[in-house]
Amino acid sequence: MGTYGTANGLVLVFDKTAKIGKLLGLLGGELQAYFDSDGKIKWAGGKGVADATGIEHVADANNYWKVKPGASKFMEVVTAGGTTYAAIYGQEDTGYGVYGRSASGFGVYGYGPGGKGVCGDSTAGAGVYGYVSGAGKAVQGYASGLVAYGGYFQANEAFSTGLYAEGGKYGISALGTGLAIAAILATGTASILALKIVGGKVDGGSQRYTAMGDATAATDGLNRQSGDARYTGITTGTIDGGTW
Repeated sequence: MGTYGTANGLVLVFDKTAKIGKLLGLLGGELQAYFDSDGKIKWAGGKGVADATGIEHVADANNYWKVKPGASKFMEVVTAGGTTYAAIYGQEDTGYGVYGRSASGFGVYGYGPGGKGVCGDSTAGAGVYGYVSGAGKAVQGYASGLVAYGGYFQANEAFSTGLYAEGGKYGISALGTGLAIAAILATGTASILALKIVGGKVDGGSQRYTAMGDATAATDGLNRQSGDARYTGITTGTIDGGTW
């Protein structure tokens, strides 16, 4: 026997103290959902609410799901769980797990104060796929913190790639504006290259390469300092047929 006996279905209950009535949806005497006196549909002890402004289920201040058509976020999902929790989890074998389309805003917007705003995972396809046919941006990252990253790509396996770009004109295009120090920053270690170029030529765009280290190996590029030093000890001889 439940709170309301063994009743099932819709039951109209009148509260003599508050002098209001409620239409309850019961199963085995336990409340499942009800029409409240304020015209709202409620369930889960009032945690779930559906009314003219939308629908929501709020477990607490840190865990909720809301659909509010009049708000800046049409749907908002917040979970305060650990690293294995996902606010939105979409899985599809051949299509898109999550698909977002917007004419001027964000098709998919992810915010992770301490985690990952958007995480894409794929075994054979694309973890995150962005497509644009006009003059927009297929994928855009924005960072405002001192050590924040607009886009962060990490490869953990020996033959994996953190970021792969292939384009008809430019695979990667970067623009440094405002207080930016560099459009692209590549960082390596004593044993790991910061940048590796395979095949093709490098077009410097008629720009200077500055702050180059001194050449030590036979195939190292020369800066003017180390380049001039190679000839300071030469007093006689010929270079390319000319007399020194």
